Amino acid sequence: MRFTSWFVGVAVALGLSAVGQAQDDSMRIHFVDAGQANCAILEFSKGVMVVDAGGEVAKPPGTFDGNEKVMTYLKKFFERRTDLAGRRFPIDLLAITHPHKDHTSAIPDVIDKYPPANVIHNHQRTGSGVDEQNIAVDYIRNSDARGYFIVQERAFESVRSTGKGIHNDVIDPFTWPGTHPEVTVLSGGVRNNAGWGEVDFADENNHSLVIRVDFGGASVLFPGDIEEADKKHGPPKKATVERLVDAYANTGVLDVDVYLVSHHASKNGGNDDLLRLISPEIAVISCGPPVAREGSKFSAFNFGHPRKQALDEIEGAMAMTSLRAQPKDIKQFIEIKTPLDRQIKKAIYSTAWDGDIVLEAKASGDWTVKEPVGQ
Repeated sequence: MRFTSWFVGVAVALGLSAVGQAQDDSMRIHFVDAGQANCAILEFSKGVMVVDAGGEVAKPPGTFDGNEKVMTYLKKFFERRTDLAGRRFPIDLLAITHPHKDHTSAIPDVIDKYPPANVIHNHQRTGSGVDEQNIAVDYIRNSDARGYFIVQERAFESVRSTGKGIHNDVIDPFTWPGTHPEVTVLSGGVRNNAGWGEVDFADENNHSLVIRVDFGGASVLFPGDIEEADKKHGPPKKATVERLVDAYANTGVLDVDVYLVSHHASKNGGNDDLLRLISPEIAVISCGPPVAREGSKFSAFNFGHPRKQALDEIEGAMAMTSLRAQPKDIKQFIEIKTPLDRQIKKAIYSTAWDGDIVLEAKASGDWTVKEPVGQ
């Protein structure tokens, strides 16, 4: 895998006509700057996939509206991709990693404006974004769209028996001739709490879908908000991060080119063992700016994202040759509400300091990082 990085105009990041249509041998991933939230749009020559649709919303109105940002981005995207917009189901696959508002808040609007043909989720029944996930589930029940939910142990068993994650025509509806993506799911909702610590099992982040997308020789991992085991309440057991390491240490299924960093680069979203298995060439962090946002308690500033510990782990797992075109001065956190200076030289990109981010992959495995000017 090789990649190139350069600055491009904001028009390209917003998916305007200057970008044109994705070619048969290319995939684009749009990481939307929706504040302290996740939304990624995967664009192909003949289809589109959306992973989460969350947006940070600040009050009073007008300060920042991440949901509006998601919908504006999609509007411009489909204005360019009229070949996709005119279909009965403009979105081929909507993947909801877990029902927290920073991953689901814009989902009702997305379904209303751009109905998906397929929806995958973890069937979780609790969480700040469960109402939005339930809207997606009701949409599946009341339309011709198809749905599928993923359980963690079934995903582990799939890799043990087949060498790859769960895969079917709902999870992966992309079947046109030539190069097309392959979508597999490596983890999902946990149904059996045997062997789990009480805090870890109750932590809804640990039930996130972990999704791998391959496009020819290019690969990307979307791990939701998985976490490592709680260490505050007695001897730690194993949460999803440790369980992934144990289950997949000798399989290669976590080894990808691009890694959307788990849990917005929190202090417990991963560890050195997980990062060594992923060994990313490019990392993307989806989080908000390192400043207090009026009317928004769910902010990167209040959560302390990205954490120094996470950045250290990511940099340590990346090759010496995985570099940004130019170093970037950013803010990191050791504790919440106390941003500190740091310079990033490795190929780590974030909506917090890069704004909207567009990556383009060729089927050959070559990547181009198109870095917008900023927010």
